[in-house]
Amino acid sequence: FIVSSEFTTLLLNNPDALSTLTDLYDSLYHEEWVKTLKAGEVTLRDPYITMMSATNMAHFNDKIKQVDVEGGFMGRTMVVVEKDLHRINPLIRPMKKSFILADATKRLTEISKLRGEFLWDNDETIVFYENWYTEFKTNLQHDETGIFKRMPDNVIKVAMLASLAEKDELIFTKKII
Repeated sequence: FIVSSEFTTLLLNNPDALSTLTDLYDSLYHEEWVKTLKAGEVTLRDPYITMMSATNMAHFNDKIKQVDVEGGFMGRTMVVVEKDLHRINPLIRPMKKSFILADATKRLTEISKLRGEFLWDNDETIVFYENWYTEFKTNLQHDETGIFKRMPDNVIKVAMLASLAEKDELIFTKKII
């Protein structure tokens, strides 16, 4: 799990950083990911990379080049862009509800114990998703970034997270989808 408060500092001016992250993303097809680095050979077993970071458009445009857009990095990344001010907050009063790391850790530990595959709650939910999927794929235009080709996968991933946020069941409901 890679966390960086600023995406551009995460990359440390390494011209191969985004290619490496792209390669790691696809490592689910391999039991081992082996690379030779300056310090020697590195082997990761069953890697699964998740990243959460933030940046602004100026830094984003400085680091994300056309090769990263067309080469697959952006297609493998979910980007949230906020253009409007969400709220005005001078940050001088205590928060009404603070983030408590111990509570979050406990909750994530509970979720991590769940096993099995996600199931669909009923045929109506399946048909709802199939109809959306078919319409989306049918209307898909030329996509050199891979972003839209992978959109159904991302819809399912976000639905998994939304489902787990509601309750400890591996179930897709129409409301979640």
